[in-house]
Amino acid sequence: MTELQNRFPDHSQVTQPRIDKWNRIHTQLTQTQKEIQFQIDRAYVIYKTEQEIEGTQQFTATAQSLIQKADEALNIAKSITEVIEESANY
Repeated sequence: MTELQNRFPDHSQVTQPRIDKWNRIHTQLTQTQKEIQFQIDRAYVIYKTEQEIEGTQQFTATAQSLIQKADEALNIAKSITEVIEESANY
């Protein structure tokens, strides 16, 4: 999109808000991805320790949290798709 902005600098009022939105969504998605990876690692550690020690109650709670983070990531991805589709209409 910055290439488009460079090519048509007089239309930055159209491109800049979309670039800003894209950057915000990209940052959110990257952060969510890191949080999901952390939760995956945590779930695995909990699963392995509970398998040896306690059972699966805490693993279930962690897995539910992981599912919620994945849903958030999907919603962010949907926003990215909307930005791309919106940009394609111009």
